[in-house]
Amino acid sequence: SGHIAGTEVSLTLEELMHFLLEEFVDFQRGAGNGLVSIAGGMNEALLMRAMKNAGLIEGTDFSKTGKNSEADLVIHSHAANHKNLGVEVKSYHARERLLRGLRDITGLKVGAGYFRDPSEFNTARTKTLLQADPAAIYMPQTTLSQVDPDARAMTTNDPIAFQRPLYRPLETFVSDMAHFAKTGQLP
Repeated sequence: SGHIAGTEVSLTLEELMHFLLEEFVDFQRGAGNGLVSIAGGMNEALLMRAMKNAGLIEGTDFSKTGKNSEADLVIHSHAANHKNLGVEVKSYHARERLLRGLRDITGLKVGAGYFRDPSEFNTARTKTLLQADPAAIYMPQTTLSQVDPDARAMTTNDPIAFQRPLYRPLETFVSDMAHFAKTGQLP
């Protein structure tokens, strides 16, 4: 701000280069992370709205967790065992964030995202994701249909969805969560 007078900016070429090469990079990185956070929050809100529209009740059937929790959303089962299912929500790319998020959740868990790149779910990556013990990973049908058939055929060993496909269409997420809330199992 010391370089701004009215509508004029006055600084030396050295000061401009320092800002562009060092400070601006940090600013740009922070702004980019902020957009990812906003997109993540919007994607969580979309899933929550879809569950509400299907008749699930926030606070009873599902809840949003805090920033430092082990999942983004939690689905509450009303079956005799009263299990909770953690949901790790990601935006458009799984990268290492999906795996890290799934590993951080203790207990039952699924991943859900608006993933665009089917190559992120190749056979080797699927084996790594299975090591985090998710019951399912939800992605748009358009992406799922392009996932390598060998990876698409892999199944989960999680007891609530034993030997069922790991990858599921995001379009079934809401009905699957409603089923879990009633039965403690994924269909």
